[in-house]
Amino acid sequence: MIDFSIILEFLKTNWKDIGITIGIAIAALIIGKFIYVVLRKSLERLTKQTKTDVDDKILAATGRSIYAILFFVGLKIGLDFTGILDAHAEILGKLFGVVWIIIGAFLATEITSILISVYGKKRFGVGTAYLIQRLTKIGIVFVAFILVLNSFGIEVSPLVASLGIAGIAIAFALQDTLANFFSGLYLTADQPIRPGDYIKVDDNISGTVLEIGWRSTRLKTYDNNILIIPNKKLGESIITNYNLPGSKIIMNVTIDASYDNNPKKVEKVIYETAKKIRDKMDGCVKDYNPVVRFYEFGDFGLKFKVFLEVKKRGDQFVVGHELRKALYDAFKKNKISIPFPTHEIFLHKAK
Repeated sequence: MIDFSIILEFLKTNWKDIGITIGIAIAALIIGKFIYVVLRKSLERLTKQTKTDVDDKILAATGRSIYAILFFVGLKIGLDFTGILDAHAEILGKLFGVVWIIIGAFLATEITSILISVYGKKRFGVGTAYLIQRLTKIGIVFVAFILVLNSFGIEVSPLVASLGIAGIAIAFALQDTLANFFSGLYLTADQPIRPGDYIKVDDNISGTVLEIGWRSTRLKTYDNNILIIPNKKLGESIITNYNLPGSKIIMNVTIDASYDNNPKKVEKVIYETAKKIRDKMDGCVKDYNPVVRFYEFGDFGLKFKVFLEVKKRGDQFVVGHELRKALYDAFKKNKISIPFPTHEIFLHKAK
């Protein structure tokens, strides 16, 4: 039980020194705040000149910590000046040590959260950045807790050893979850895929990457459905990324011409038609000249391929659609016949 009479007696006896201590703490806070506000205006002018707003966010986040530091520094000066707690100097020093650890941990959490929020989302995606942010906070709090125990002389080695054993047990129980988590870290760090990339997985799954989370990756298919793939499976699969090394791709259209046509004439018509489509369509790369190849003597006609470069994968469908229509019209205009399957039957008279 707390003997409140002792506390009341202490307050009654030392009320002047207590008032002086609190006054010094408040004065330190006011003076420090005035200096901080003046310095902050100068710092804000400097941060506005930078291209990023990270420094502005860090400057805003440090305000609460600075005020807490100023108050407790003033309180420490006041206690040292009055000496009302000199008999308890050892425990008082430990308590102030705990205060500095807590303020430092809070400041570290604020700054790391801002850095991960700004840079982590761009590099790792929202889900993974959020997970890293949470793990970083837990790590900082854990370190602060160990430092607090250590400041009071409590042996932390057995605690750390116990946590290590517990961690091994948890790792065995959650090995699939951890496998997905570390695969997610690999995907976000090595960046074989990125949000916005169109990918094909093992030749049977394809879509646009929406988000790489801590457990799974979400793909949006062409028919507007969402595929959720565990990161472990994605990390073990063969992935075709249509956006690496760039988003431009070479597309081709195949067309046949009958054997009674002149191959040189057919090639010229195809080239001129493809060139007009290139100049007309926004999805085409303008500095890429069409390439026409007569690549095979087919069963029913001469086989040609025409190649164009488009800006992104989705453009090939629209460009291919327009190019096929234009080739049909050009062949018709230039009297180039397109073959259809035919069979010749030879009848021999029996002797």
